[in-house]
Amino acid sequence: MATREISLMSLSINKLTLSTTKRCLVNELSLSVSTGERWVIIGPNGAGKSSLLKACVGLTAHPEVTFEQKAICDYEPKDRAQRIGLLSQQSLTGFNTRTLDLVLSGSYALTTSYWEDQDHLHAAVALLKSLGLSENMNQAASELSGGELRRAEIARLMLQNPKVMLLDEPLNHLDLHQQKATQDILLNHLAKHNNAALWVEHDLNRARAIATHAVLLKGDGHWQAGEAEDLLTSKNLSELLNTPLQSIGEQDYLSVFY
Repeated sequence: MATREISLMSLSINKLTLSTTKRCLVNELSLSVSTGERWVIIGPNGAGKSSLLKACVGLTAHPEVTFEQKAICDYEPKDRAQRIGLLSQQSLTGFNTRTLDLVLSGSYALTTSYWEDQDHLHAAVALLKSLGLSENMNQAASELSGGELRRAEIARLMLQNPKVMLLDEPLNHLDLHQQKATQDILLNHLAKHNNAALWVEHDLNRARAIATHAVLLKGDGHWQAGEAEDLLTSKNLSELLNTPLQSIGEQDYLSVFY
């Protein structure tokens, strides 16, 4: 897969409000995501993290979300998919097919034909191999384990290669070894293509390790957004999650005592 020529871009959110029928989740959120940045989104359950990603990808129409100064919901589907792509929290294959074909569906945005390009085929095979799924290529996606399906969906998004990746708990369902391996593959992909990411993460130490920027959602409308170094402190995160956290050792590892 060829590396995209690097150009500056921006996904902007201007005074976005998200609510349920019972309460305001996010009140007038504003931020700008630029080329190469990795934003982690942290907050308690039900704080609006997944809702924010859905608004950013255009699954819910919010003109407050723009890409290169055009509302994301106004892009045609293929054009939108070239710019922004979502890995949902819940695994949904969309159809029952081979694992390889599931990954190849990520090339929909990249070609006028439907996944017949040999370069995309070779790229899909290489992605599956890198994620440890070579033996699963011809297996029905419905027969994959939760962790295998998650890695196949990550391969699909990497083949799609949008300029902004929206990752909703991307390492969900993975064992410890696969969490680290898949995390490294994702980070290498983002760096190689200079893509940006909005990454929902519950592991606070992983969030601190990968993030350049952070969004903290409290779930009552209040939020904070800015550089990770300033926001991802034990004090801020303890208050956000209503749980006392302690920093341990020279690496400033966050821990909670049960």
